[in-house]
Amino acid sequence: MIGATATFTPGAVDAGTILAAVVAGVAIGAKIIEEEAKSICPVDTGALQASIQAQEPVTEGNQVTAEIIAGEHYAAYVEYGTGERGAASAGAGEGPYSPHWPGMAAQPYMRPPLDTRRGDVFDAIAQEVAGAL
Repeated sequence: MIGATATFTPGAVDAGTILAAVVAGVAIGAKIIEEEAKSICPVDTGALQASIQAQEPVTEGNQVTAEIIAGEHYAAYVEYGTGERGAASAGAGEGPYSPHWPGMAAQPYMRPPLDTRRGDVFDAIAQEVAGAL
């Protein structure tokens, strides 16, 4: 999930204009993460890659968030790995991992874009807000 909070001095600018710009920036940022995740997603049948989708931004007060989802039922297993190999891999999550099954190593594709493209997401939001001012 990515998000932004719109904080500004009341009366200095139109709140609706700024919030709309933040929503637009978050939508662009979500697409950036979606595209990067799709580009590094392991591909066997292509179903997992095709299931990665940026959702429309959601606004709650002055907070705007957008989720990027991987819709296949096995998405988390690929991201975090399974069994002994999953637990031992660099991309492992918290688990639990079965010590009685060799499993497969983690192949992270959703988390890395949040780190590698973070600056691009912030830039997209800033550019939209600057254009609204």
